[in-house]
Amino acid sequence: MMGLSRNGSRRPRTALVLGAGGIKTVSHIGLFKVLRREGIEIDLVVGSSGGALFGAAYSLGTDPDVLEQMVRRYWRKELFRDYGYSQLLKMLSPRMFRFDENFGVLKGESMQRLLGRMLGRTTFEDLAIPLRVVATDLQTGDAVVLREGSVAEAIRASIAIPILLPPYRVDGRWLLDGAVSSPLPIEHAIAEGAEVIISMGFPSALHSRIDGPLRLVTQLMRITGNRLYHAELAYHARNPAIEVVPVEVHCDANIGMRDVHEIPQLIVAGEEAAERQLDDIRRTLAEFHRPRNRAKRHIRMSMRRALRTAVAELPPYDR
Repeated sequence: MMGLSRNGSRRPRTALVLGAGGIKTVSHIGLFKVLRREGIEIDLVVGSSGGALFGAAYSLGTDPDVLEQMVRRYWRKELFRDYGYSQLLKMLSPRMFRFDENFGVLKGESMQRLLGRMLGRTTFEDLAIPLRVVATDLQTGDAVVLREGSVAEAIRASIAIPILLPPYRVDGRWLLDGAVSSPLPIEHAIAEGAEVIISMGFPSALHSRIDGPLRLVTQLMRITGNRLYHAELAYHARNPAIEVVPVEVHCDANIGMRDVHEIPQLIVAGEEAAERQLDDIRRTLAEFHRPRNRAKRHIRMSMRRALRTAVAELPPYDR
């Protein structure tokens, strides 16, 4: 992951972390346009859920304008209409129809065909930029990092939205939506040695009015997801050894997976969000290895170690 800047000095190892967010993740295309225009080099891509899908395209070297055309062509409402009626029967009578882990309102066959059309037999080894896809183990709740084998299968696992798409079995484990365990998978970029992390995330707007059971469930999932998203971002942004430049896209609460008419606006929103953070991205990349910044990181790390030692040596609390 180590590279050189244009003037020959070592540039920081730079990772692109792409978060979960359903159709909102189309905004990643806007970020890609800015990165390409500015000639910002990326050494690693880590994606969760929809971020994994667009991360694969970026790792392949797909031109952002071509990717936009593909999304406009293939992201159709029909993707989310291949209902599995036998699955619906499992909801009505779980015992009779043997409700199990492999449950989803949709069969997922349309999504599977789309991934096959986009990625074919591409493996992780075929990618121009290393990619890590984050999914969630349904049985343990652990985040699972996929880094070898079929890219299409890894993405299918990472986008398995609970209830909507069935989990996907990989190496004997039922895997589902990466958003459940890691909506903004910064920690996995750190584990790969990233020094500067450019992240794009999508905090969910909440509904102001709850007028049905589905909206209630959605609201609860968004509250939980937002808490996890903000916790991940805040925790890792304080890591003294790295620098995180967050790019956030805020969307209307009512935008859903079938709102394909919003795709052009979402791409523009992603580009505008990246533009707002462009000065920070440039400065962070340019100054990361300057002696003054290295000294600051060393001091912060020393202070953190000292604090951990001090806390460990506190006497036990005794009522």
